[in-house]
Amino acid sequence: MADAYDRADIEAVADCYDLPCAVYVEDDVVVFSNREELKDAMRVQCGKSYARGARKVTNRVVAESISKSHQFSAWVEWDHLDDEGHSLFTTNARYFCVAGDDGGLIIRLVELTQSPVNYSTEDFEWISRRRFAQA
Repeated sequence: MADAYDRADIEAVADCYDLPCAVYVEDDVVVFSNREELKDAMRVQCGKSYARGARKVTNRVVAESISKSHQFSAWVEWDHLDDEGHSLFTTNARYFCVAGDDGGLIIRLVELTQSPVNYSTEDFEWISRRRFAQA
């Protein structure tokens, strides 16, 4: 998934998620109910990261839980780097996953334990507005 983020391959990143998917940020939660919402949100966040100077993303798995019925969680530290490889900011997240049939990971839920400086759940209020407008 880090390679897909690095290439800004939103389609490949979205392929890793089982939807609907909840993302917990501090005391708030955003639920992405479809692929377009998820991809739109990723574009917003990638754009904000790029505007802050981030040009590359690296990750490090800090810890993993023991797999039970192919379900596990992983704590991941994401480092957002500038052109010269210097760290600008860090995101820490816990991913609740299941092993896919192809051996890949499928993300079912995300908890941001250290949010990136540019992340705001207010950025995603349009999701709720769009859902209400369609109802």
